[in-house]
Amino acid sequence: MKKTLKIFLIICSLFYFAACNNSYDSMIDSFNRKYFLPEQMSAEAYSVKDPDFNPAEMLLAAYTIPEGMYLSLEAPEGGDSYSWVYIKDDGTPYNPPLSEERFLYYETPGPFKVREENDLVLTVTVTDDKGNVTEYIDKSVIIIQKSAKD
Repeated sequence: MKKTLKIFLIICSLFYFAACNNSYDSMIDSFNRKYFLPEQMSAEAYSVKDPDFNPAEMLLAAYTIPEGMYLSLEAPEGGDSYSWVYIKDDGTPYNPPLSEERFLYYETPGPFKVREENDLVLTVTVTDDKGNVTEYIDKSVIIIQKSAKD
């Protein structure tokens, strides 16, 4: 009788651990599916040639960045040239442009004033097959926050 009981307990333990293992694995799989993508995906690029392209949506209306951090913005693909220009208080552009590339990667504050509204203008120039030149322009406000250590 003791031997039969011992074998029965061993078999029950095996089923118990097998059931726990499956529920643990399914819990981990469920968590992974919920919070992680099954494969690496790149951000969907947008282009001036997209049918739903809207130049007024190239930039957000405003960005707030802590002083000493990098301002990192991206213009749409498909432009022949790009210009990221800071507009000074008197309405004139800061020279030279902050960037003439598709991406703006700039350490703040630079020419931007801290705790004030700074105007940033993105201009994307596109030439079509017939040689017609179109400029897409969008404006954003950049606010640089004073660093916490000051």
